[in-house]
Amino acid sequence: MLIDAWFNRQTEVINRAPLLSGVQISKEFNVPEGPKIGEIKDAVMEAQLNQIVSSYKEALEFASRLV
Repeated sequence: MLIDAWFNRQTEVINRAPLLSGVQISKEFNVPEGPKIGEIKDAVMEAQLNQIVSSYKEALEFASRLV
């Protein structure tokens, strides 16, 4: 599956733009600058890549459970 994604669907699966940025996470949830934002951002990106979240709204809901 990963090999197929890498060779045939790289922009669709591998190189996706993140649904949430660190700045958005900080503003939405009042999280101060620091490693916590990176942890949340990484978790949201992983959820996005695993197709657990697919929209900005879903990403916000997912991130809210991590804050």
